[in-house]
Amino acid sequence: MSDTLLIILFGAGILAIFVVIFLRILRTSRQINLTDTPEDEKPEWLRSDPPPETIEETQADHEGISLYDFDQGEDIAAAFAEQIEDIIHTLMREDPELESLQLDLGTGPEGGIEYHFQGQAYAHLDQIPNERMRAVIKRAVEIYNSRE
Repeated sequence: MSDTLLIILFGAGILAIFVVIFLRILRTSRQINLTDTPEDEKPEWLRSDPPPETIEETQADHEGISLYDFDQGEDIAAAFAEQIEDIIHTLMREDPELESLQLDLGTGPEGGIEYHFQGQAYAHLDQIPNERMRAVIKRAVEIYNSRE
């Protein structure tokens, strides 16, 4: 065999190896495995504890401790939004002007957060007509983000 033919075959072999590796990476990158975690670790999505406000809310309802507090009749949102809602409710109880009002976070038609304030749904925080409530929501998000 000539040297040129050996170089071409060697190059083709190397290229074939790279193609196989690339296809394998591409195939596995599209898979999500929520259970393949070392025995002594929690999955990444379970590594944080619920905020103290959530623990207080679930204990007050005699539900034990859960990732978020769910009450009958309320809309369900992502766990982080439900935890923020628990912080909001704690802040509302500390404000005489807000403690008797109702706020529930839910998932809107587009998949984002929807604010249910006093029986009315709002797609954006700035649409809520009560300035103090908007400030409490912003403060609750700040508290939530500072704990991570």
